[in-house]
Amino acid sequence: MKVLLLEDEPMVAQSLIKTLLALEPSAQIEGPVATVVAARERLSSDSFDLILSDIQLADGISLDIFTGGNIACPIIFTTAYNEYAIRAFKVNSIDYLLKPVDKTELKSALDKFHFLRQKFGNETYLRQIAGLFENFQNSKRFKERFTVHSGRNLFADIGCRSGGLH
Repeated sequence: MKVLLLEDEPMVAQSLIKTLLALEPSAQIEGPVATVVAARERLSSDSFDLILSDIQLADGISLDIFTGGNIACPIIFTTAYNEYAIRAFKVNSIDYLLKPVDKTELKSALDKFHFLRQKFGNETYLRQIAGLFENFQNSKRFKERFTVHSGRNLFADIGCRSGGLH
């Protein structure tokens, strides 16, 4: 699993790397990347399985990197600010962890990442979902017979063909 770490505080970055490697020993962690500008550059030239991102970077808010829909990678936000949570979930956020990041909370976020990756990366599952949508599109049936009330009268079995009543 290839992880990009966006964090501008060196001690926090080292702590996150240590915790992440304890939970995911095979993870390839790149970074820390400390600025929005550097993160955009890195994301335009490389792809990642997961991003761990602080909200406040050295030159701005990391959420600005992800708005616009050009980043399809899941993100776990790690921050001291709780007021950005709603905005975070409007991008590809799968969790929002407040600092100091608790190992159990990070494990829970990683478990969620793996579950979603397995579920939505499974070709059989995706074919089944596509099949459901295809069947839904093909099975659109409209009523052709109606019962109509007019005053005290009831007219049954009124057919509707080619857009008009007959």
